[in-house]
Amino acid sequence: MEMKKKLMVGKSFVLSIFALCVFPFTHCNDDASKSYIWYYYNIDSLYSNEVYDSGDYIFFNVGVNHYKALDTQIDSMRSLYKDNHYNQVVYDDGAEVLVNHLDSIHVISDSDFDFAHLAGTLLDDLFYVNIHGYYDLLISNYGRDRECQLNYTKKISEFEYKDGHLVSGFVIKLPNNVNPIEKEHNLTITYYFTNLKPQILKYKVVFK
Repeated sequence: MEMKKKLMVGKSFVLSIFALCVFPFTHCNDDASKSYIWYYYNIDSLYSNEVYDSGDYIFFNVGVNHYKALDTQIDSMRSLYKDNHYNQVVYDDGAEVLVNHLDSIHVISDSDFDFAHLAGTLLDDLFYVNIHGYYDLLISNYGRDRECQLNYTKKISEFEYKDGHLVSGFVIKLPNNVNPIEKEHNLTITYYFTNLKPQILKYKVVFK
């Protein structure tokens, strides 16, 4: 089985969103395509990547080991999400998504954040997830407000099942204005995907 290692890094993710909004669709394949999404991948595993401080947010980046989906899986996904009648030129070399549905995310720490978030309790209402995905685009029958349909941010505690369809990229972030009771934290971020065992990632962070 051929494995491909792909890094989903917070800084690059934010810059890619900016590029989509400011410079949408700068090049294209000249042939019309029946499907908007070209590439599908199965997750093999996730792994912890760097912790990046952007000034406004602390990003807890994640790496993804994945492999190409089977043709039968691709056909099934295109049928399920009705991505079979685009019939237009595809820009930016074609989209790529994960076959595995992102079901939920949870964050805990081994130290106290505040009196409402003691060690071992869920911190989902403090952390945010940035998602790049194609579900809203496809259910709107290839809506035209693409740069804004493809990206969104919400608190992990507000994450819904519908948010996990056709995910391409994701990263967890925490506002940098937090002032935890304890300054040193060993965070555990657990990702739950359909047809994949829970992916448990560990990060160490020391707050100023």
